[in-house]
Amino acid sequence: MKKLLGILILSLLLKGNANAFNFKEDIETYSLKNEGVVSSIYILNRCSGLFTFVAALVINEPGNKDLAEKYIDYSVTTIHAATIFHSNHHSVDYEKAREILMKRRAELINHYKDDAEKLFLRNGSYISDYILEDVKQCIAASEFFKNR
Repeated sequence: MKKLLGILILSLLLKGNANAFNFKEDIETYSLKNEGVVSSIYILNRCSGLFTFVAALVINEPGNKDLAEKYIDYSVTTIHAATIFHSNHHSVDYEKAREILMKRRAELINHYKDDAEKLFLRNGSYISDYILEDVKQCIAASEFFKNR
């Protein structure tokens, strides 16, 4: 009986971890809890990673070249804004700030990729759940900085 109970508890723990996302919360929730320049840098870099991931996801689909280019433009806008903030906040030149953020962005892209694959297995869509909400928030952020 103890062995059966142990197996049941272990399977529930493993199932919970298998479905856990890389990001603990969506960007909107994060932004409500975290303010300041460092938070803005993180959000903008995360948005750039998300846009790069989405662009890569849709670029080879027929008729989506313009959409992919739009997401690439959003990515460039958000990484540029993040780089300026990082450069000013940490007193490093633009190139050094960009190098740091590009390395981080590569990891963020992989986090979104992993989570999108989990979502696809759950509901047949890569861009759903918190990722869809992040896309909406990130488009608003990109539009804000694009017009500055």
